[in-house]
Amino acid sequence: MKETNLPTLFEAISCQINSELGIAKAHSVHAPTKGDVAQKMWIKVLQSYLPTRYCVDTGFVIDSKGNTSEQIDIVIYDRQYSPLIFTIQGSHYFPAESIYCVIEVKTNVTQAEYQYAQKKATSVRRLFRTSIPIPHAGGFYDPKPPGPILSGLVGHTCVWVDKLDEHLSNLNQARNSTISLPEGQLDVGCIASIAAFLWQSQSNCFKLYRTSPATNFVFELLARLQELATVPMLDIRAYTKWICD
Repeated sequence: MKETNLPTLFEAISCQINSELGIAKAHSVHAPTKGDVAQKMWIKVLQSYLPTRYCVDTGFVIDSKGNTSEQIDIVIYDRQYSPLIFTIQGSHYFPAESIYCVIEVKTNVTQAEYQYAQKKATSVRRLFRTSIPIPHAGGFYDPKPPGPILSGLVGHTCVWVDKLDEHLSNLNQARNSTISLPEGQLDVGCIASIAAFLWQSQSNCFKLYRTSPATNFVFELLARLQELATVPMLDIRAYTKWICD
């Protein structure tokens, strides 16, 4: 039986993603265009490597009380227990109950961009989420309490070359007028040309993965998603009450 060189394979995947992001950055003249290209590329990567149970797109997150998040670059969501996805004039709206993870996309990561990602995560985590009993052949399972919503940040380059983990860890624990903890903390991220990073709650710092950053990011994100299991079953009638007779 022929063996597969997994380290070489994983490094090749990471290099391909990093190369494509670099090409997009170099050949997109306008900043908004660079961001759009990078966003589409990261969505494509996650759609390719995450299991099909996880849907990936971009849009807004809403709750049954009429609140809406800021626009989110990448939304990883469920369609089995939270089937309500609304599309209006090309913009997607996802119920808060369906959300597994939200990710901000930047070409170059700075302190301002990091804090912007924290603000986006906060706008989603503050939304209200319903949960109702889950039917099965023998009756009903109790409503599942809504679990944590993961958040992240991905980019191609970064202003910090040295002590990257220290800079990111300090930002992840800093408070300001628009960010509160733990709602604003990020869980996972990737600077494709430098390293992937994963928040360690026990030690309150990020662990860096400098080998095959993009591949490590996808795998660590998937591991975190697996830990979340399944989202709660949303109460559809909590949303339909807004429909006028």
